[in-house]
Parts: sequence; C-alpha cells; structure tokens
Amino acid sequence: MSEHQGALAASEEARRRLEVILGELRREKFGAKSEKLRPDQYHLPLEDVEIAQGILDAAQERAEAVIKG
Repeated sequence: MSEHQGALAASEEARRRLEVILGELRREKFGAKSEKLRPDQYHLPLEDVEIAQGILDAAQERAEAVIKG
C-alpha cells in the first residue's frame, strides 16, 4: 500500500506544481506590465509543465502497477 501512497503523493505534488505554473501564466497574461516575463523567459513555465507532466505520468504508471498487483 505504501507504493500506492507514494504514487498518490507524487501525483498531488505535481498537481500543486501545475497550479503554481498556471498562476504564473495567468499573472503573465493579466498582470501589470512590471510583472510580465521577458520574451527569453517564456519557455521556463513550459519546461516546468513538461517536468510536472513527467511526474504525473510516472505516478500514474506506478499506481497502475500497484493496482494490477
């Protein structure tokens, strides 16, 4: 059961990270000009999304393995 709990914790952490990234992107789109990213920084949130997606994928694979036995 600890594998399942670990996968769930990793999934929850990735979800929280994605919420942070979405908040940053919303501030970028709707925030004051002083808060906006420079064009050379646009790729940074996308890299975070890719990392978080990888964590979610790994957590899902672990959860499926635990469920299958």
